[in-house]
Amino acid sequence: MSDTLKYIIFELTIRVKYLILQFILLFCIIFCYCEEFLYILLTPTLNFFLPNFIFTHLFEIMKVYYELTLFFSSMFLLPSVLIQIWFFFIPGLYIFEVQKWSKFISLFLLFQILSFFIFWYFIFPLVCKFLLTYEQTNSQFFIKFFFEGRIQEYLDVLLKGFRFIFVLTLIYIFILYFFLLFTLNTFFLLLQFRKYVYIFVLFLIVNLISYDLFSMICAMFCIFFFLELVIYLNVMHLIIRQKSNY
Repeated sequence: MSDTLKYIIFELTIRVKYLILQFILLFCIIFCYCEEFLYILLTPTLNFFLPNFIFTHLFEIMKVYYELTLFFSSMFLLPSVLIQIWFFFIPGLYIFEVQKWSKFISLFLLFQILSFFIFWYFIFPLVCKFLLTYEQTNSQFFIKFFFEGRIQEYLDVLLKGFRFIFVLTLIYIFILYFFLLFTLNTFFLLLQFRKYVYIFVLFLIVNLISYDLFSMICAMFCIFFFLELVIYLNVMHLIIRQKSNY
């Protein structure tokens, strides 16, 4: 084994250990403030649910705190993961590659923050408000519907939405960047290996969103439609440019 390879493995090991230590520290700190983080998540919908939720299992609250801690720890660790990957690969990149990837990472983080905020503060409360219209406590009908929210179900729906937004944003930024900002040769290369891109997208959806069939179908439809639309627009742009040259 060469000295260069040994140095690469050593540096990679150090960075992975640093990320593991940081994740453990984040997990412990966030777990101590689970109630505060839970209150932050509940803030946009407190007017609909009031600060009352039920739990039907003895360990349900502990499970809620664990999932909440794991989610926020992963989200807070994400910038550190990107920084470690960035500083690991940057010595072997050219200046133009550094500039392109810095734009990609900046766009990814910006769109992630914006999409999370829009979903958490605007979209999810509107969905809850619409669904709660089916509650009929003052109806003239002899059957009345009362809603009693379980904290576990509320958190599952919210975190599933966050994971859905995360995957969509990641794939959308990836497609936009590689199809719109890269060179023409790269476009044809990705067009040629389009089926492998679909397999990669399917892998992300299955592992990061959920095993809910309806959610996976919706995510795949949105992403594949957007991908095919970008390909179509690029092909039409090439045809128009070739005709203008003649």
